[in-house]
Amino acid sequence: YSDTYFMIALFLLAAIFAQLYFAKNKNKISQNQIIDLYLIFGIAVLCTFPFFSTVTNYGLDMPYHLARIEGIKDGILDGQFGVNILPNGTENYGYLNALYPYLFLYIPALFRLCNVSLILSYKIFIFLINLATVASVYISAKTFTKSRLSIFLAVILYVLVPWRLVNIFYRAAIGEIIAEIFWPFVIAGLYNIISDNQKKWYFLAIGCSGMIQSHINSALMTVFFCGAAFLVFLPKIFSEKRLFSFVKTAILILVINIWYIIPFIFYYFNAAANCTLDQLKTTYYFEGTLNFANLIRLSLPEADAIMGLHIVICMAICIMFLGIENKEDKSSKNKFFTFLLFAGIFTAFATVSYFPNRFLMQKGKIFAKIAINFQYPIRLLAPASFFIIFAAMESLEKSKFLKNYRKIFSILLIACSFIPFVSVTKGTEQYCYESPFVITTRAHKEKLTPKFFYAREYNNEAVMKAYSSNYSQDSKIYNYNPEDFSPYPIPSVADSVKISNFSKRGTKLMFDYTASGDDLTVEVPLQWYSGYKAFNENRQPLLIAKSDLGKIQLPLAGDGTE
Repeated sequence: YSDTYFMIALFLLAAIFAQLYFAKNKNKISQNQIIDLYLIFGIAVLCTFPFFSTVTNYGLDMPYHLARIEGIKDGILDGQFGVNILPNGTENYGYLNALYPYLFLYIPALFRLCNVSLILSYKIFIFLINLATVASVYISAKTFTKSRLSIFLAVILYVLVPWRLVNIFYRAAIGEIIAEIFWPFVIAGLYNIISDNQKKWYFLAIGCSGMIQSHINSALMTVFFCGAAFLVFLPKIFSEKRLFSFVKTAILILVINIWYIIPFIFYYFNAAANCTLDQLKTTYYFEGTLNFANLIRLSLPEADAIMGLHIVICMAICIMFLGIENKEDKSSKNKFFTFLLFAGIFTAFATVSYFPNRFLMQKGKIFAKIAINFQYPIRLLAPASFFIIFAAMESLEKSKFLKNYRKIFSILLIACSFIPFVSVTKGTEQYCYESPFVITTRAHKEKLTPKFFYAREYNNEAVMKAYSSNYSQDSKIYNYNPEDFSPYPIPSVADSVKISNFSKRGTKLMFDYTASGDDLTVEVPLQWYSGYKAFNENRQPLLIAKSDLGKIQLPLAGDGTE
């Protein structure tokens, strides 16, 4: 159980360094700050606890994201920065990485460069995500309140949101998990720009940038949330001259993320890129809705999507305080948290079957286009829960009616939030290990290139068809023709071309050839995407074309010389 021992050693080492730091700076750090830091670390450890064993749950998206981590490691060795092509993807033909954010995957990729096993790199990364999430809620909550009880209540409820647990332990949805680090910054940034200290506008820039670099669907949700807040508070923004803070935020977001945005826009909208996104175009968005029972369920035994009873209790507390007890309060802070409550209720309602998703999909082209990008409504459970938790933090602290019961309600909410967490089941199927007792992953033995993921999206259309034409639905295996994906250059006329000294490393390849004849070409073992360059021995550029099989095709000089 080496992974368990390694994690324990890592935590003990961190505790030792922390204690040494506190001892050295004891005059600068208060006792409460020390306790808070240990609580932050402890909650992060607790959230990662189900990973403290060699056995690893089989997450739905785990093969894909592990392949991305391995691919980014290989891309770094290939000399790419950023890694827009995963060199080991699609039979080592290269796989487009620019359409899925990957900045934070450099962290586990760096562990891989240090020869840490793939799955242990993943586990450490999950812990770091949990630690960053706890820290982001703590930092953001401090902009709303000084009450440590309210802050840590928000922290615990946030990190134990059931949909977040599903994303970690069942779906292995790394993009969404990382994006959940930045929702608190988005909420705190909007709050400060609209209602409090404009000088903290950078919170919103950090939050939105983190979303862009984590998960495009979550970034899209952020756009709608920020747009709604901007429209609702538009008179206040103009009357109090707060518009410039939004402008500064937008400019900073663009500057920070331009390196990723340009390749994304190019490959997403440029027809010449010709990669397929058919997998994302699901038309049955309305079939992914929940019934109301899922909103109040406690257990999470089958990886079902639920909101959780504690979130519903938080909603009730907010309605009682913001809607009844404090409805006459016209302060900016009260208006913002009321907006946050309504945003949470509406977003939660959009996940249930009573919301007119089917009607809107069939009658509203704009809604259908947006819904297709979201893929399924249960993704809205994350922001809905987060909005309600922050609104409840404020409501429980300020409510005079609940003043004498604040600690009791806090304990009740924490207890209810732990029930889904402790009901997380340990899967028996292991993706990365051959048995619970081995200490090396399968990735040590061979490259991780799961064909069933690579064939679905981001390949160019010809490559996708080469896979899909031989796809077996029963066995979930792509029985492609190996000759279609030869690791060597294939000339158009074999008898007229002699190839020698071929070498390939990642996305770079070289070879010598002698050809005699006209209109001769060669297919090289790289999948075609716009952006590659080719040169002859005189460093003159060669015209790159796409072959019928979706590979890079180059012209040959048929003059009989090498």
